[in-house]
Amino acid sequence: MSWLGLRHKGFEVLFPEEWNAVVDGLDILYAYWSGALQRKELLDLYSDIIPAIDDKFKLGDPNKAWAEIFGVYGYFRENLFVQGRRVLKDGDPITIAEISKAVEDSISEAINKSIVEQLYLETTKLVSVLSTPQQVLSGYSLGAGSSYDFVVSREEAFPAVVVAVRVAYSSSATAGVRVLWLYSPDGTNFDDEQDAIDQGNYEDIYLSPGSTVQRTILVPAIAPFTKIRIKNLDSSNAVALDVWVWRMR
Repeated sequence: MSWLGLRHKGFEVLFPEEWNAVVDGLDILYAYWSGALQRKELLDLYSDIIPAIDDKFKLGDPNKAWAEIFGVYGYFRENLFVQGRRVLKDGDPITIAEISKAVEDSISEAINKSIVEQLYLETTKLVSVLSTPQQVLSGYSLGAGSSYDFVVSREEAFPAVVVAVRVAYSSSATAGVRVLWLYSPDGTNFDDEQDAIDQGNYEDIYLSPGSTVQRTILVPAIAPFTKIRIKNLDSSNAVALDVWVWRMR
């Protein structure tokens, strides 16, 4: 039986009320069909499309999306997502996770470039405040087990001392050369050698029998006077020394 009370009939008589119900049903069906929006009408709309209730209906579905949408302006009250990621708005906090790989690379490149430029500037500045190297020893023969001392005074503009030591070892050398720095407040009373060793205020020149080895050493000038001591640790063989010194700020 239909919703209008009609039922299938065989060869029975069709009464007027039944036929009238059929006509009523056709009229109702026509009304529904004539009032519905046809597909062809969607191709050429002359009015706005406004939902009956605010913030309720959807256009499309996560599993059935529109292929393309064209428009002039777009206004969104809340968030907009592209490729599953929220688009940042003015005032939104930015986290590392929200930065794309391309942006990360650009930031890294900018930081690295800045660091390189800063290092260049610092290096240029450093080179510009080095004093002229002075040669203290040239071909000097330092006897077995002996030492050579010289004192460098601290100048206000140059709070560091650089010492370059060039050692020519004999082929029978058995021990290297040690460079120590001993501090003094007055140019007369200097640190004890063993105390300087305990503080790590020394460097050993690499031993290479029959070869010439050079080491450049940075010595912090933390006192008004610094004594540089070059000591031959070999008790049997002499070494030949070339020594330069300059100041650095």
